[in-house]
Amino acid sequence: MLKMGQVNGIAGVAMVLALAGCGGGSEGGSGATLGTDASLSGGSAFLQPLFAFDNEFDFTPEGLQDKVIRSKYSKAGDVVSIKEEVVSGRELVPLVTTFVMTRTHILKTEGIDAAAGIKSALMTNSTDTTYTFAPYTEEQGKIAGLVTFHYNVKPLSGLLLADSLNESFSLIPSQTLKMRHLRDSGKTFPTGSESLVVSKVINHEDMAEFSSDEVTELMSIAEWEAMYPKGTEFRSYTFKDLDVRCQHVVDLPLQDQTCIGSYGGRFYMVTMSPKGEYLLPAGQMVYFNQTASTALTDGIRADYK
Repeated sequence: MLKMGQVNGIAGVAMVLALAGCGGGSEGGSGATLGTDASLSGGSAFLQPLFAFDNEFDFTPEGLQDKVIRSKYSKAGDVVSIKEEVVSGRELVPLVTTFVMTRTHILKTEGIDAAAGIKSALMTNSTDTTYTFAPYTEEQGKIAGLVTFHYNVKPLSGLLLADSLNESFSLIPSQTLKMRHLRDSGKTFPTGSESLVVSKVINHEDMAEFSSDEVTELMSIAEWEAMYPKGTEFRSYTFKDLDVRCQHVVDLPLQDQTCIGSYGGRFYMVTMSPKGEYLLPAGQMVYFNQTASTALTDGIRADYK
């Protein structure tokens, strides 16, 4: 999923992966109108639409493709919805059902349809420094899968557009060159631009997450383990109706380890999100107000080539 981007699986749990979403639309680009902009300062999160940008990779028969995606997050009542558009690159393919498992609950998200807007989360609490999400599920339960985000508001006016983009824009050399082109353009954010920067994430309980497009062709756990060199260490974790097996790497956090899970007679790639508090690197999870989003969108379309 922030997809807002996935933060070691944590953001994905909260935002049902926009991790990512799908589809078209043209909100907020050059010449578009999204409504009255407002300052993020002094108010709770999502009192106005917020936007997140990610660079994603699409492994297709045509070869590696990259695309810039802008996600628009809007809050109506306690429901946070997302609508995504491709700012640069190929259109997205709709994602499918996502499951979140805790020790006591099985949470099943609704199917994703970004063109119509996705109900992505239930906001159970929001202040001027924190917000708490529960996954939006078919059952609309608000007691399991809770994740609390701590954030700060950062003024952007006068800062370079390129300096606001997260690490997903510098993963391989081609993206580094594109970033340099945007930075060399010298374009900056206009007056009124602000961002909401997440600094810390708290998982209220142990969680495991997987989606129905991550089905593997494995017949058994033993078959998966046999793919690794002899002597590789594995560890098991049991959730409600989900048995997880992870390749254990010393000093690698559980949320970054490679795991598979058996559920309903099938195997899935699983992301683990242990209970606890996690500090985020600066800029990893950022939302923009409308003014900043429009400037960044125009800059990417013109100079991120």
